[in-house]
Amino acid sequence: MLMVVDKLLLAIAATIIITVLQNRLETAQKRLEKARQLSDIAVDKPLSIVANLPSHLDQCIVYAQHVRAGEIKVQSDRLTELQTDVNADIEGSLAFYSGDSELQSSRKNIMDTIQGIKARALTTKTLGPEDIAKLEGARAEAYKFHGRVVRLSIERVFEHVDEAYRRQDSFWARLFGV
Repeated sequence: MLMVVDKLLLAIAATIIITVLQNRLETAQKRLEKARQLSDIAVDKPLSIVANLPSHLDQCIVYAQHVRAGEIKVQSDRLTELQTDVNADIEGSLAFYSGDSELQSSRKNIMDTIQGIKARALTTKTLGPEDIAKLEGARAEAYKFHGRVVRLSIERVFEHVDEAYRRQDSFWARLFGV
């Protein structure tokens, strides 16, 4: 009889231990999956915003070339629209990485250039070759900005995944006393 009770208690204890282990393992896997999802969001959102920045600057350059060639007249609404598109791309990305001084510097350079070109176009009703060159410099700065957002996003992914793995490793260490 005592032997049967011992085996019964051992079976109950084993069942409880297995259940606890499964529960903790599932919790660790959910945390890891959540970290992956957060990483996807942390990367996808800023990248999808900044992806349009170079093409919006290309549109500015094309518009400026048409103005310079006299093919179209300067339109305040169109200049404002182009400036707003570029600004939205930059500010949207900066919402994720506002503390990065390199991005802030690029932002200032790009926006100062666009604002200066817009002011010149509105006052003189034309643009010169130096204006096109300045816009091309702003486009190069936009590619630099874009690359920086990509690097910061990749670093953020690694941080989220590393943290999830640290939690999972910590779980196993606590579980087995390692």
